[in-house]
Amino acid sequence: NLVEEISAMQDLLLLEVRIYRNGSVLRANLYFKSRRDNLIFRNYRASDAIALAAYFDVPIKVRKTLFEETIEE
Repeated sequence: NLVEEISAMQDLLLLEVRIYRNGSVLRANLYFKSRRDNLIFRNYRASDAIALAAYFDVPIKVRKTLFEETIEE
């Protein structure tokens, strides 16, 4: 897996994925930890981020209001 190899080379650990709505699409921020810094990769496709989170078994966080908005529509 390319992402796994890159993460290992850079000593990155995926901590969590946070999903949010951006207009009519879902986006995600990916939170990584390295030896020196915490990194946030912003505005990625939610589907890709969810697949990564599932693969690495990390939490996927979604605000409750996102579900409430969907139900109301």
